[in-house]
Amino acid sequence: MQIKKAYRGNNAVKHVSPVAPAASWPPPWLAKARKIAKAHPLPPPPEEPPELVGWDDIQVVIDAGEPCPKCGSLEKWWDLRGGEHCQQCQPLHRAHALADLAARLRSRKR
Repeated sequence: MQIKKAYRGNNAVKHVSPVAPAASWPPPWLAKARKIAKAHPLPPPPEEPPELVGWDDIQVVIDAGEPCPKCGSLEKWWDLRGGEHCQQCQPLHRAHALADLAARLRSRKR
């Protein structure tokens, strides 16, 4: 499909859309949008900016739960049934074995 070209003075070229009519600008809805914007202007900005909060004003509370009664550690893991276990007293033997195996396999590739 070839795009039509309309020529204006001084050999300037203006491309004309093959789909939209030449009188499509400004679009018909633009006048209505401008009337609505005049009737309902944006509210003015506030007189004073809101008070900013600094890092000194923020209090962060992290609830780590109860420590292990045996060793006092806060490192925990949960099984699929929701049971809570201490990482120090009851480590994840299977997970550590899989991590070691993965490390050995990675080192073989190099």
